[in-house]
Amino acid sequence: MLFYIYIYIYIYIYIYIYIYIYIKDIYTYIKKKISFELSVATTAAHELSCPRACRLKSSATRARIFFFGKSTVLRLKSSTNSSLPDNNKPFSTFQSLATHAWRFVSHARRLPPEAITVFAVFADCCLRIRPSIPNSNFGNLIQAVFTDTAVDALLTAPPQFIAGLRQKVIHDHNDTTVKRRIRRCDNSLMPT
Repeated sequence: MLFYIYIYIYIYIYIYIYIYIYIKDIYTYIKKKISFELSVATTAAHELSCPRACRLKSSATRARIFFFGKSTVLRLKSSTNSSLPDNNKPFSTFQSLATHAWRFVSHARRLPPEAITVFAVFADCCLRIRPSIPNSNFGNLIQAVFTDTAVDALLTAPPQFIAGLRQKVIHDHNDTTVKRRIRRCDNSLMPT
């Protein structure tokens, strides 16, 4: 019995090594056959061959990940909701955090005071239209909702003003607005 186990292990190892060598040879063959050199154009040549939009001077794109602790988020929310007019709905945690981020990112970008800065958020429109789309529907309906203001107003106004702008734009994105955007999109896709 032990003899058969040794033979089985020997055959298994032999097959494993054979397959490994065979696959390695195939990989080397393919690598030799398919490899080719890509010539990288100089930056100047690339800019000349690129469409106009590609040649616009822009700063390097950078990504930053921030972490806001629970206490920081609660403090931002309470400061944003500290002096609300009586008829205003309190600002959500997202609105407070988005206002803070928008202000400080715009400040870090060093935009001129008269420049217009835009903040976009995507809204779920399934419940905004009438009749609303049932939850059992497979698809989704999202649209970008834009808030824009001058950089000077963004940086000098209190956070309640900026959060109020965002709240109004999101609140006004209702059935009429959603359907108007859908019609405009449909009309632009129709051949003329």
